[in-house]
Amino acid sequence: MIRSKHFHYVDNTLFCEGLSLLELPTTVPKSDANHEGTPIYVYSKRQILDNIKAYQEAFGDRKNVKLALEIGFPGNRIYFNGNGKRPWEMALALENGCIMNVDSVFNAKQLVKIVQEKDTSVEVLLRLNIEIETNVHPYLKTASQKSKFGIVDGDFQETLKVLLPEAQIKLLEKVIEENAPALTNINLVNVGGGLGIKYYHEESKDVPTVNDLANALPHNSPFAIMVEPGRSLVGNTGVLLVQTIGVKTTTMKNFIVVDGSMTELIRPALYDAFHNILPVVKKKGGQTHLVDFVGPVCESGDFLGKDRQVRLPSEGDYFAVMDSGAYCMAMASNYNLRARPAEILVNGEKFHLIQHRETYDQVVRRLGY
Repeated sequence: MIRSKHFHYVDNTLFCEGLSLLELPTTVPKSDANHEGTPIYVYSKRQILDNIKAYQEAFGDRKNVKLALEIGFPGNRIYFNGNGKRPWEMALALENGCIMNVDSVFNAKQLVKIVQEKDTSVEVLLRLNIEIETNVHPYLKTASQKSKFGIVDGDFQETLKVLLPEAQIKLLEKVIEENAPALTNINLVNVGGGLGIKYYHEESKDVPTVNDLANALPHNSPFAIMVEPGRSLVGNTGVLLVQTIGVKTTTMKNFIVVDGSMTELIRPALYDAFHNILPVVKKKGGQTHLVDFVGPVCESGDFLGKDRQVRLPSEGDYFAVMDSGAYCMAMASNYNLRARPAEILVNGEKFHLIQHRETYDQVVRRLGY
C-alpha cells in the first residue's frame, strides 16, 4: 500500500499525480551536458494540500493551530527554537518580535542579558524535557533523560528565578504546573509535534492520524493550544527518484547500486531510518532477491535501504525512495563533491522546477576554484 494516494501505479508504472515518473527524468532541464536526470526529488502539490486540509478540518473550529506555511509571516508568528542560540541570532529575533523558546538555564541568562542591552521586551516559551522514553532510534529521542533538548525538572525552578524578575520578559507557557505555583496566567501551551507518517506501507503498522491528535487535546482549555505538524505535513508528499547504475552480487550480499546516495538522503545512514523503495516500472514474473540499495559514495554507510526483497533491475531502471518530503533534501550535502539534486513540484500532469540541480562548477566554486 502506498501511503500517499497521489503516488500510484498506472499499468505497472509509478505516477506522481498525472505524471509518469518513468518519463520525468528525461524532461527535467539538465544542469550540465554530463548529467543525466537523476537523482531528483519529486513532490506532489495535491498531497501537500491534502495534508494541510486534514489539519484545517481537525483543528479549524479550535482556533489553536497556526500553520506557518506562507512566506513572509510576521515575527510574532515565528517561534525561535534551539538548544544553542548565538547572541546575534537572539538579537535578530528580538528586533523582529519573534517569540523565544528557552531551552536551558544558560539560554535564559543569555536572553536576559540581550533583553537588557537592547532595552526591549520579549515573549518567552519554556521547552521542558519531560523525560519520556520512546521506542525510536537514540538519535531521534528529544525528550529523554539523555537528550540535549529542553529544561529538565531539576533546572526548572532555577530557570524561573532567572526569568521571573525581568518585567520585560513575559512567560507564555507552563506545562508542569505543580513546579511553578507562582505562574497563574497561562496564555499558550505548545504540545510540540512528533506526529509520524506511515513509512512502512503495511496495514498492520498503523500511526496516529491528525484526528487522533486533535481528539487527544482538551476541548475547553482556558489557554490556547498549539501543535507543530512536523513531518506529517510534508513527509509523504515527496520521493527521491534514482536510477540503477548496476547490480553487484557477492557470496554474502546482493547490491543494487543507484545514483542516489547518503549525500541526497542521509536519514538511513544517519539513524537507520526506513524508507520504502518501489520500482518505477514493476517487472512481471521472475524471482525476487534480498538486496541492499547503495549509492556510489566512498562510505560503507552509504545506503538507502537494506534487506529489501525485490526483482533484480537492469542498468538504467528507476526506483522511487518513498516518503522523502521531510528531513531529506534539507540535509543534503556536497560530500564527495556531489552536486545537490533538483527539486520538482508536480501539479496534475505538469511540473515546475522549484530548485535547479547544482553544477560541478557551483560546487567547486565554494572551495575557491
